[in-house]
Order: sequence, then structure tokens, then C-alpha cells
Amino acid sequence: MSAPRAVRIARRRDSPGATAPDSGAIDDVLERPNVAGSARGWRLFAVFVVLLVVIYASFLAVAARAAGGLAAAPAAPATFSLIALALGAWGWSITLGRAPRSVTVRSDATLVLERTGRTRRFSAEPSPTFDIVERYAAGWLSPEPTQLVRIAAPRGRARLYLVGRALFDGAPLRGR
Repeated sequence: MSAPRAVRIARRRDSPGATAPDSGAIDDVLERPNVAGSARGWRLFAVFVVLLVVIYASFLAVAARAAGGLAAAPAAPATFSLIALALGAWGWSITLGRAPRSVTVRSDATLVLERTGRTRRFSAEPSPTFDIVERYAAGWLSPEPTQLVRIAAPRGRARLYLVGRALFDGAPLRGR
């Protein structure tokens, strides 16, 4: 078992028990889990997989009923399987792949922990642009309102993230 490590939990300055940081203190750090965005991503992916399985089974059933059945065309099930796997990977990338695990807001940067475990750092200087591409209301796909946001660093490509409504509040980003 590894040794325990200290965890810093930042408090809002106006909350009871919050103290003003010392002049030499580390920047306030606020890590927020992406609960609403992850819930929406998982549920969308589940719907996508169910529909993909239904379509896959339908194609196999049609191929089995064709003249000679699956034995006459042994490449058909393999082709259907490869297409289903490719569509499954694509579906993951547009549902769960866009829902980061958490966002850490610091005064000098915004850190996004992506679903794959990679951390993207958006530095405060020069400030990246932040645009809300789409807003989604709370419903059966997500317990809270979510939004699809686009963050574009001055250098590098833009990223799309499916997040809860206030996940990037206080982040040093341009736009909104």
C-alpha cells in the first residue's frame, strides 16, 4: 500500500472558514469533477451501443437468410464486425471522449483531465478562446444542464468538451 499523500481542498474566499492566502501561498486550486457531462456521455454512448447492436443483428439476420446463408459468404460476418467496431470507436469518441473527467481551475491555467487520462493545459497567457457551441437542458440523458464548449488555444487545435454548465466558471479564458 502506498503512503498517504496530502490533498489540498480549496475553499471559496467568501465561504465560512475560508482564509485569505498568504502572500507566498500557492495559487488557489479548484478541481471540479464533470458529473453532468460524464452522465450525459455515458447515457448517449449506451443508446448508441444499443442501436448499433440492433443494426448489427439485423444485418447478420439478413445475411443468414440470403441464398446459401452465412456459409456462402464467410466474409460478411467479419465485415459487419469490423464496421461495428469502427462505428463503436467513433461513437465513443463523440460521446464519452468529449466528456472530460474533471477540470482544474487555477489562476495561471486551466487543466482538463480528459477521459483517456491525458491532461490538457490551457495557459492563461495568451488566453485561449472559449465558445459555447450547444446548450442542453436537464433531462433523462443528464441530471443537470450541460453544454458543448469549444476551447481554442492560440497555438494548437481547438477541443470540444461536453461539460456541466458551470465547470469552467472562474477559468482564465477569453470569450463566453
